[in-house]
Amino acid sequence: MTISSITPMREEPCYPQVTTACRETLRQFNNTCMLEQQLNKRTGVLANEINPKQKHHKLGLMDAITLMKLTGDVQILRALAAEMNYSIYFLANYQTISDLELLNSYSNWHAEIGDVNRELAAALADGDIQRDEFERIERALQESFAAALEFLSRVRALVVD
Repeated sequence: MTISSITPMREEPCYPQVTTACRETLRQFNNTCMLEQQLNKRTGVLANEINPKQKHHKLGLMDAITLMKLTGDVQILRALAAEMNYSIYFLANYQTISDLELLNSYSNWHAEIGDVNRELAAALADGDIQRDEFERIERALQESFAAALEFLSRVRALVVD
């Protein structure tokens, strides 16, 4: 798809998940004035920027990143990812990693894959998959993704440039 093939939007987009995540981030941090000072914004501007009814105030990407770093809250990122049908996983800093930690990470990843296989086999035992069975499969699969990404992050820490 090229930019010229994209049809212009007639209405302002409204992303309720993202709007809710922004509002909840501010509410849970409970010090909007301090955040506005850190972002070099006047009092009240941040609330206007996350209000979908405000046409001329919009929270910018760099401010959203700074907001997440200041609050330590990534629900905005999670909502953005969900809006695009993606998911996020936390990857810790593994700058120093031992062989044993790497091996444990690899084992954990394969244990999670085993959990996916067990859930799938149990669900298929009667020939169909019920909603609760699907949800267990999905949860096990997400846990295996997280374990795989942790393993990858640990291996990345070993790369010599």
